[in-house]
Amino acid sequence: EWSDDNFTSTLVGENTNSITVSPTATTTYYARISGPAPCGDQSGTVVNATLTVVQLPDAPTSITVSDTMPCYGETITLTQVSGALNDALAYFEWSTDAGFATSDTTTTSTYDVVITEPTTYYVRAVNPECGTTASASVDVDWVQASDVVFGTALTSTSEIASQCSIDDNNWHYFVDENGDVLAAINSNGQDIGEVIFGVTVGNNGPYDNFNAVLPCPMGEYYVPRKYNFMTENKATANVSVRLFITSAEYTAHKQTNDAQTGNYATCYGSTNTAADLQVSTFYAHDAGAVGEGITSLTYSATAGPGGTHQYQFDFLPKYGGLRTTGNGRNNPAQNTDLYIHNSGGRSSILPVELTSFTATKMVEAVALNWTTASELNNDRFEVLRSEDGVNFEKIGTVNGSGTSNTPKGYSFLDTDVSSGIYYYQLRQVDYDGTPTLSKVISVEFTVDAKFSVGNFFPNPAQRSSSVMISSPTNSEVVFTLYSIDGKQALNKIYPIAKGENRIDIDVNNVATGSYIGIFQTNGQVINRKLIIQE
Repeated sequence: EWSDDNFTSTLVGENTNSITVSPTATTTYYARISGPAPCGDQSGTVVNATLTVVQLPDAPTSITVSDTMPCYGETITLTQVSGALNDALAYFEWSTDAGFATSDTTTTSTYDVVITEPTTYYVRAVNPECGTTASASVDVDWVQASDVVFGTALTSTSEIASQCSIDDNNWHYFVDENGDVLAAINSNGQDIGEVIFGVTVGNNGPYDNFNAVLPCPMGEYYVPRKYNFMTENKATANVSVRLFITSAEYTAHKQTNDAQTGNYATCYGSTNTAADLQVSTFYAHDAGAVGEGITSLTYSATAGPGGTHQYQFDFLPKYGGLRTTGNGRNNPAQNTDLYIHNSGGRSSILPVELTSFTATKMVEAVALNWTTASELNNDRFEVLRSEDGVNFEKIGTVNGSGTSNTPKGYSFLDTDVSSGIYYYQLRQVDYDGTPTLSKVISVEFTVDAKFSVGNFFPNPAQRSSSVMISSPTNSEVVFTLYSIDGKQALNKIYPIAKGENRIDIDVNNVATGSYIGIFQTNGQVINRKLIIQE
């Protein structure tokens, strides 16, 4: 006999060793043997088994998007609609592939994605015990510019309007309709509104640049990609910018430079790698002072999209937003141009021609060396240092050479260093107090940590004495105390952590007299003298 209520009402089966059931909820089934004489009644012996029913998940019917027109690189949230898991084992599976060959899973209805290309996203509900549901999908695209013709050929111009108000601490990338990334901007939390970023490719100069010290009538060539941008709202603090050039563009620039003769290299510098280049800015219409606007320039060989060369810098606030001309007129059409060119060339960051700036790791210091090919009214160099590449402080001053047309060399030794990465920059100051900044260089400095033991304190001691132990790693130190006649008075093992440790030693039961304390760890032995008195 079979029952699903412990034989309190109707049977669900009898006269068979097995039954077929289709439960819709978790159910316990009972079985017993019951028969007439002469076999006897065995109805008191009941066995049971519980079937746990797993409820199928409900399939998602659609996906909603938190921002239907996101900017490139923006994080958006996808939300599945109408799906339900219905069981603790179930989950939602998200993929960019209709076959879910690769996927992520969530137990909530939302999924965050970063938009870097037009993508179709799929979602379905899965229960490992019972299979999967049908999937839903949504197409997501980024905001693209219209009528943009910039492509792989360096013969055209692009202008991208952000169409997104930039007001956060994220990098916003400007991409044309062909998928080429032109530049990126980070307002560092400021609301600078919509931003227009343009690039002109193909033209590489030369620009005339009269040098007061050297005859340079030939003009300077720059990388064949000129940038400009304008913000809707004027920033009040630095805005961070990234510019990108391809390896082919750098190669073309180097070939142009290598073909120049005469005083060109002396006037505008030379280049061996893309790391030699710098970014300069000046007004397209009112020709602002040479080298204005750029600080904290750093270079990365492959950090740009598609492995392109990346130049990142901070842009001073007065150079964004509405342009103010030399006559004091506001003119939104006058935006700021940005160029990438040889260090020491037109709009060089320093009014002196800085031909080299290096940082060399020494035993217990960092040696900074720099040279100039020419100087004009150069009062001094202020040496700046940073541990994060953003916040710099002055650590020293080196006098300049005034006005000179012969090479000059300078050096500075930074002895206040410990393990870490240090960033250095020069602030060159004219006689009239005008400061301008060099590019940023960096060096990774490593201090070899050592095991060391300080002197006992107090010494002489009565009941206890302590020592400070510096350790390069988590370890143990074996301490042994010997009298001057060689007898062992104490022996103990102390655990020590990486860094500074204080060890307190109980000498209350040690006789008065002079002792030698021996500290041993990892093959290193250090002795310290201790006097114990009453």
